[in-house]
Amino acid sequence: MQSALFIGRFQPLHNGHLQVIKDILKKNDHLIIVIGSAQNPKDQRNPYTAGERFEMIDQTLKAAKIPKEKYDIIPIPDLNDPPNYATYITKLIPTYNHLYTGSPLVEECFRVPFPNLKITKLSRDKIPVSSTEIREKISKKQDWQNLVPKSVAAYITSKL
Repeated sequence: MQSALFIGRFQPLHNGHLQVIKDILKKNDHLIIVIGSAQNPKDQRNPYTAGERFEMIDQTLKAAKIPKEKYDIIPIPDLNDPPNYATYITKLIPTYNHLYTGSPLVEECFRVPFPNLKITKLSRDKIPVSSTEIREKISKKQDWQNLVPKSVAAYITSKL
């Protein structure tokens, strides 16, 4: 079975994340979505708790009719120790054989201890939206709802 790993903060989940998830599931049987920075308290850069991010992701995948058996969503606190990051995460999640990441740091953290792991670099150029941009638009009361899945827009709006 082909199982993939996708790590992100998802502050919040946006349309680019959803497209990446759908693309990964076209090529893999199962996807492990790790919600990083799960321990962070709410602040301007991290306005949503791990539980809130879990709900947004889960609601979005259900709305997209992605069967629950195709994915796991696992919040994981940061280790803040890059040389041991990949080993730390790998001990906490199901087995995977492919990593998808847009982060050079995450790629490096996994490449060293797992040199044979298949790693696909995600191009940020192909994802024309960022969670930072969405958070800024929300704080400035600008239009942002079209940048996230409808279930995420409804969830965030209900919390404002």
